[in-house]
Amino acid sequence: MENKTIYCPNCGSKIAASSVFCPKCGQKINVTVSNQTAPNPAGSSQPANHANNGNQYTNQQQPQYSQPTSSQNSNATSAGNDRNTNLYLTFGWICAVISLFLFPIIFGAGGVVFGVLLTKNEQSRNKGTILIVMSVAIGITGFLLGAALNS
Repeated sequence: MENKTIYCPNCGSKIAASSVFCPKCGQKINVTVSNQTAPNPAGSSQPANHANNGNQYTNQQQPQYSQPTSSQNSNATSAGNDRNTNLYLTFGWICAVISLFLFPIIFGAGGVVFGVLLTKNEQSRNKGTILIVMSVAIGITGFLLGAALNS
């Protein structure tokens, strides 16, 4: 059995023909096979072989790809962004709270890093900015609290 490759209709990555989803962008690959063949010129018994320009499906059934709608793309992207947003927010706030009691410089910086990751997404930019400011403030408070308790 040959290992055939196709291209993702969304991002253009080369993927295995048996793939259900693109490993690069996650786009669902819809493959339907058409049973139509090219018409025979002049009643010849051989199938028509027009200039195929390197097409791997010469004299074979060619898969037809349906283009994803923009709502399918935005839903997939939105779901991925929501998951990342919630993950970054959770870890960012955990780092910020830990910085109040333990290693304020390290965990405060962790909260800032997660805040910066959130600011890269337009929808979570405000949440990221709040997380950055609060991580710095809580980290400084933790540093001062630690210095006061050690003196």
